[in-house]
Amino acid sequence: MPKCTFRIAFTTLLVAGLVAGAIGLAAVASGLVNLSAVPPHSAVSTFVLHHAFKRSVARHSADTTPPDDLDSPSQIALGARHYANECAKCHGGPGLGQDPIALSMRPRPQHLPEVVDQFDDAELHWIVMNGVRFSAMPSWPAQGRDDEAWSMVAFLRKLPDLSAEEYLGMVLPEAERDVPETPYGSDVVARPVQPPPMSGPAEEYGYTAPTTEFADFAMDGRPLVQCESCHGADGTGAPTHGAAPNLSIQSAEYLRESLNSFADGARHSGFMQSVASNLSQRQIDALSGHFAERPVPSGVPVDADLAELDLGRSIARDGLPDRNLPGCLTCHEGVEKAGAIEVPRLYGQSALYIESQLMAFDAGGRGATGIYNPMGAESHRLDATEMAAVAAYFASQPPLRDQSSAISEPVDPAAAETIAGNVCVECHMPDGRGAPDGEFPNLALQTAPYIATQLRAFRMNDRHAAQMNVTADKLSDTQIAALAAYFGEMPAEAATAELDPDAVERGGGIAREGLADRDVQACLACHGEGSTELIPLIARLNGQHQSYLERRLRYFAGPDGDEALYSNPMPKIARALNERERADVSAWFAAQEPLAKQ
Repeated sequence: MPKCTFRIAFTTLLVAGLVAGAIGLAAVASGLVNLSAVPPHSAVSTFVLHHAFKRSVARHSADTTPPDDLDSPSQIALGARHYANECAKCHGGPGLGQDPIALSMRPRPQHLPEVVDQFDDAELHWIVMNGVRFSAMPSWPAQGRDDEAWSMVAFLRKLPDLSAEEYLGMVLPEAERDVPETPYGSDVVARPVQPPPMSGPAEEYGYTAPTTEFADFAMDGRPLVQCESCHGADGTGAPTHGAAPNLSIQSAEYLRESLNSFADGARHSGFMQSVASNLSQRQIDALSGHFAERPVPSGVPVDADLAELDLGRSIARDGLPDRNLPGCLTCHEGVEKAGAIEVPRLYGQSALYIESQLMAFDAGGRGATGIYNPMGAESHRLDATEMAAVAAYFASQPPLRDQSSAISEPVDPAAAETIAGNVCVECHMPDGRGAPDGEFPNLALQTAPYIATQLRAFRMNDRHAAQMNVTADKLSDTQIAALAAYFGEMPAEAATAELDPDAVERGGGIAREGLADRDVQACLACHGEGSTELIPLIARLNGQHQSYLERRLRYFAGPDGDEALYSNPMPKIARALNERERADVSAWFAAQEPLAKQ
């Protein structure tokens, strides 16, 4: 084709495209485009939409590998109940039609029992997780919880083979009974939630909870029916074979905080957020008390051999010192709350549920209840076999059974005294309080579990300090245990330094109350007497050197602060404080009497 002919053709097409675009824009601006949902799509638009949808799903799901347990009864049961609660409102059920509201949507949601076989497992998972743009199909509310989406796939795969009777047998309550009503109440206070990715003007959307509901259980005062569909009337999770947790072992306070965290999106679950966000605070309080008062049964039976239980018991009690993993019982000895840290009870919990939560923590998609949860880092130190063993061990134990955890390595006092006398006292002084100028921390304040964990962190370079990294690298597990016991048994005495009374007073406000306008929690929520007594891995700050605390806060606020051990919340907190506030709160802690050691 001659160049001039090509230029003419190109120019003609360009002009035609611009004219068409201008006409389209004019039609949109004038309001001539009919966006009514009444007329159905034409055959052409239906074909284009469905073909584009199927090709997109096939392409983007190509690298997804389904898990091996899609036939698991627990997976299927959990997916079935969520489908009945949410999905069936638009997609219908086996032998059951679709709601007229759903059939009036454009595009119209399909009747899934008829079409689910058009997609393979990976494609169904992609659709559940990602939703469909320009349709009413939402993405999964808790991105990162692929395990929940696979539960949905497990059930969807069964849909075409179910009769209406079989489907209803899976999702309806086992027997008719009188269920106490829980009134919604009119004393509703909106609270912000963590939103999904925003688009459009934020003021046109309602990013608060409680929400108006998709199902009619909360405002009708019947939320307990919804809860029991997965957790059972006894709260054990039996209807889902343990995929849903045993609630009867937890305290009302822990359940209340968990429901609030599900509702505002801090704890991630597409199953639970859609339920909890509908509840009023009055209902959350009432439901938490109801399940906490259920008789405590033994939970779901455990299928594990003695070797697996022995491995789980060892990790639960003693951890894995070579990976700086503390024993689970360091925090989970039946304690449900320590300051602002939420700690669930694990004895008698479903093994399937514990294992799924450990995997969700490891994948980074689980979220947390409370302001701090170290489990993302902790779970990352366990492999799949060890996760299963820990889960089996806790599930095999009677609920709320109390066992003590301790450093398992033998303690040699003579060896500890030799190492401390030749090495540690050079910086930390014979009494453990460190040099008066605060260059080195006061170790006499801390417990043995805390010191052992920090020494292992230095040895693994999880915590960075050149001198301590070199020193700890030469220590064996036995020597670390001995040194931890040596300093842990020292009398807790405060460091000595002259403090500015005005700074101490200003710092007290931050320590006790935080800074609400900057989302800074009170320091004592985690570092107070109750928290540090119940969770010995939290640093005790009372009586510590002011200059040392200032340096640590400066480190957390700096570019290296995100390397802090155990997914520490301190970088965010330290960066919210200015230099004077960091000095003030350090002065307040330095002025306090040391906390007693148990």
